[in-house]
Amino acid sequence: MTRRRLKLSNYNLLNERKTIKESKILITGATTVSELIALNLIKQSQVDTWNVRAGKKQEKAATQAIKGSNLDIARVAIAYFLVNNYGMIPAGENIHSVRSQKDDKKRKIGFGKKPCEIIVGKVFDAMGIDYNNKVGAAGSAREYTDKVFVELQTSGILTNNRSEVSNNAHVRYGKTEDPSLPDLFPKDFPQGDQFPSLKELMDPFIDDPFSFDQGFGVVGDEMETFYISAPDELKFIADQCDPEICSLIDQFASEAIRQDY
Repeated sequence: MTRRRLKLSNYNLLNERKTIKESKILITGATTVSELIALNLIKQSQVDTWNVRAGKKQEKAATQAIKGSNLDIARVAIAYFLVNNYGMIPAGENIHSVRSQKDDKKRKIGFGKKPCEIIVGKVFDAMGIDYNNKVGAAGSAREYTDKVFVELQTSGILTNNRSEVSNNAHVRYGKTEDPSLPDLFPKDFPQGDQFPSLKELMDPFIDDPFSFDQGFGVVGDEMETFYISAPDELKFIADQCDPEICSLIDQFASEAIRQDY
């Protein structure tokens, strides 16, 4: 009898252990947040924090998607502008030596970055695209233009004379080949007569597109003439070309140097 009771006790003990083991909590993909909170494994404050983080990530992803789309538009705008308005650097020449020359179609070979920045802004305006109007700020036409120029220079399509000039105001770019244009343009992209012209670029700066204030400056050993628009806004006379003056010109959103065009 004793042996039988012992066996029964052992059986009951094993059964109890089995019951305890089967009742252990197992978290799976079906476990809800509410269940985790009820089990005191997480707190509601943690969930609130995660929601804030998730919202920021979602907002960042949406912003990046918009910037990516705007950058694509800027690429097309600058390519279209360069293909239709500027000539190619002649074979065997460098941009610095031919920056003021024209090709056989009377198109200038050298150009500044400012016209392309203005073009990007005008194309954005025409397509109803929101962007930051502050020059050089994140999401501005200048930021997109800078990125496109880096791409074009990296691919060898553009070159510049930066190493041969003393400041950014004198940097000129030139094409070694035309940038490619898409077979299908973005919806509402202005083309043909709808695309901004060089004359339109000057209109915001001066009343008469052929009237400029003239100043002289020494660059290296040479005397050069500079044509500056909106002199009343810039509040200075361009009678010299030192780093301070050139830096000031480069900073203002409303500046336009005629040789850029």
